[in-house]
Amino acid sequence: MNDTSDKYANFSHDELVAEINCLKKHKKYGLVWEHKTEKVIEDFETQQPYLEEVTDKRIEDAPGEPTNLIIEGDNFEALSILNYTHAGKVDVIYIDPPYNTGNKDFIYNDNYVDSEDEFRHSKWLSFMEPRLRLARILLKDDGVLLISINDIEHASLIMLCDEIFGKESFVCDFIWAKNSGNNNSIAVSQKTEYIVTYVKIKDAINNSYFSQTKGSFNQIKKIIEECKEKKLSTSRTQELLRELYKNDPNISGGTKQYKYVDDNYEVFRVSDLGNPSSTAWNNPEYTYNLINPKTGSICTRPKRGWLYKKKDMDEKIRNNLIYFDSKVPGLKRYLNAVETENLSSLIVNNDLGNRDLEKVFNKNEVFPHPKPVSLIKDFMRSYPKHDSVVLDFFAGSGTTGQAVLELNKEDGGHRQFILCTNNGDKGPDSVKIAEDITYPRVKTVITGERQDGSKYSDGIPANLRYYKINHREKKPSIDANRQDMAAYMEDIIQVKENAYKQLEVNEDFAIYESNEKYVGLVFEPFLLEEVITDLKERNEEKRPVKLYVFSYSRDAFEDDYGADFEIEFVAMPEGLLKTYAHIVEEQKKEDL
Repeated sequence: MNDTSDKYANFSHDELVAEINCLKKHKKYGLVWEHKTEKVIEDFETQQPYLEEVTDKRIEDAPGEPTNLIIEGDNFEALSILNYTHAGKVDVIYIDPPYNTGNKDFIYNDNYVDSEDEFRHSKWLSFMEPRLRLARILLKDDGVLLISINDIEHASLIMLCDEIFGKESFVCDFIWAKNSGNNNSIAVSQKTEYIVTYVKIKDAINNSYFSQTKGSFNQIKKIIEECKEKKLSTSRTQELLRELYKNDPNISGGTKQYKYVDDNYEVFRVSDLGNPSSTAWNNPEYTYNLINPKTGSICTRPKRGWLYKKKDMDEKIRNNLIYFDSKVPGLKRYLNAVETENLSSLIVNNDLGNRDLEKVFNKNEVFPHPKPVSLIKDFMRSYPKHDSVVLDFFAGSGTTGQAVLELNKEDGGHRQFILCTNNGDKGPDSVKIAEDITYPRVKTVITGERQDGSKYSDGIPANLRYYKINHREKKPSIDANRQDMAAYMEDIIQVKENAYKQLEVNEDFAIYESNEKYVGLVFEPFLLEEVITDLKERNEEKRPVKLYVFSYSRDAFEDDYGADFEIEFVAMPEGLLKTYAHIVEEQKKEDL
């Protein structure tokens, strides 16, 4: 008997009728597959995940900057925890899931799925569907989802995402033309892959999305901001720009033309004011005398006359759009008018991800098929917010983390990454993914020093915390379960509130500080008044306070404690258990 016949073998007449009626309600058109329940989802009903920091992997090199996260464990459980800590907080999700080629690149229920498995595609869809549903909850309304995929599951993925995100949320398939190819098809070398792209709510985005800063304009902007902050003269700023153009081989010739700076530190180039028309030279509307307002002398007129009529030229002079520091004036063209362009759906990127990794680890064959850092950076640049939260829950070697760090350095951004990956064996030496690849790569990029002690770079100062997912067996009674999980909430709440500075920690309560507020965990409610008194002494700035108070109900013991600052009370662990219960309930609906 197969799985389906086993399911119905012991059904009563009424149960069979109910099942038939349920099936009749199913869509007649759409994606249908033989659902294969995953063990990690079955276990989720009886055991509850929590985070536990590995403190010796902590890096704190950038005070005031966001704290980046690496979460080691199954990504379904990681997404479940993030549904409590980051629901509606994530700006960009990029994932590179297993491609299901049949070449033992995809593990389901601890076993490799090969090309002979008759349920290979159903298992892949059963694997992806619950994770994408959880991922959608994490996105902000204007959040973007990018998924790398090849031909094998591309069609199925589109239909699955249409069902979860809605057809109207589909943006496009970016087609990546890459340097390498494979011969999976008969007589065809496949040198393209897809980046399937959706937004959470299409009406929430505007034309600034999926556009890019052209060339090396970000470096120019960085120079300008530094000069502005130091109040350097325009002439000195222009000198520094010329030095940048001279020393940076990536600066394009077109960009080098933007070598002038006005009094507001805006960069511009000067273009010809001559008229291109062959007949304008004898038209008095274009052959008038133009007076240089700085010298009072008549400017040298172009052979074919001026580009603009006298009225239009006077208006541009009033708006300071004409450059007069020479005998022949020019038209000012500002950088911000042409600095961006829409992303093309065809992405030509010949960089090799394995070479990026080899440079970091100083050795070959570190991890199979990593994506190029430059490819991920290109997509991150197309998101308009420089303080975005970027999630990769198939983090693998950590390409997304390196891309975020490098892009922050390039444009002065404050992006934060969250990387989720398991710690299974991978590669020729059976190394552990999270511990031996993801974390060392990110650490090397931050510190600039490789594992072998050699220098990789000058480093990129950043903050990082590394968490493992552990589990607690669900207790038979609600009260016992609440009491048990409350004891393991500390790291989860630190992540949720982005509050990592420890002020006071003991077995009864803990107080942490973020850039904006104080966060407390009170495990013994009778100590609540003592904790608030402590906070009154600390909180001279009158920052808001958020207190998580253990409770057997939804009551957080909120009362008037005479504080002259805002206090928000939250019952603990109510929110986390409610999130988990909702995930279980929704998963049961999908299993029908």
